[in-house]
Amino acid sequence: MSYPSGTTPPKTYDSATQAARHTALQAKKKSGTWTPQNPLLVMDPYGTTASGLYVYFTGGSGQLSFTDATSSVEDFSAVAANHADTGFEGLVVALVPGTRNTLTLR
Repeated sequence: MSYPSGTTPPKTYDSATQAARHTALQAKKKSGTWTPQNPLLVMDPYGTTASGLYVYFTGGSGQLSFTDATSSVEDFSAVAANHADTGFEGLVVALVPGTRNTLTLR
């Protein structure tokens, strides 16, 4: 993607900004013991999506599924991952911007 001549790209997409956000996220991951019962949850850690929730935990086995409920749209359910004993790390992209979301992870 290119921006018109004389236009500065948003700082969100600057490599230094993304590197700083990544470093902060890695430090947060190391700051605790994140389990399926107590996962690390960070809303939009890289500032690039208004509907993504970063989820991280180690251990556990089975399937990670979620349901997002809001008053403005029908509930949405999906499987985020099938995993073995490794846990989960990824972005659950299901939140509806501009409204209160109730996200249930199972």
